[in-house]
Amino acid sequence: MLASCVARDQRAAPVDASTDTDAPTGGFSLGSFAGGFDDHLVLPPYFAGTLPLHGREETRESPGLYLPADDQYFSYAVLWWAEGSVDLSTDALRTDVATYYAGLCMIPSATVTLGDPEAGATGTFSSRRAGAMSVGSCFGAAVPPATIEVSAAACPDHTAILILVSPQSGSSPVWADLHSIRDSFTCW
Repeated sequence: MLASCVARDQRAAPVDASTDTDAPTGGFSLGSFAGGFDDHLVLPPYFAGTLPLHGREETRESPGLYLPADDQYFSYAVLWWAEGSVDLSTDALRTDVATYYAGLCMIPSATVTLGDPEAGATGTFSSRRAGAMSVGSCFGAAVPPATIEVSAAACPDHTAILILVSPQSGSSPVWADLHSIRDSFTCW
């Protein structure tokens, strides 16, 4: 299901980058969780001002994202729609993800591991890295260690970086939903 963005942060106008006529040329579409919430912010977001990216951020939040007892707890997708030159090295992406989550979760640091790009990845996001993340707590509750997948795509005038996060096992239904969101992405 493709969804338009609904803004929680009043600093950004509630528009979808795929339909924003005032946005720079090019755009994207990205699926959503059924019954979930879509949000957007500017890059770098206010909680991670040192993140070296400029553009916009889109989230696709599962219905159970904030419910610690739910099977979808802390499971969601973050898309960075970045302008200009972006360092896509494994080290830079690891640092960027750690900076983002330390700010989001209001913790001194986040522990992020990230492997090298997978060989043979296909689709728009042909550069994928798997890893793990530990933040301890976020949104006022304990968070178990999470699996992350970080993918990058070169679009005509932006770089798209998609982060998938969930503490659930890779065979869980929420990962099927996350991969469906990833596979729905198109850019122009």
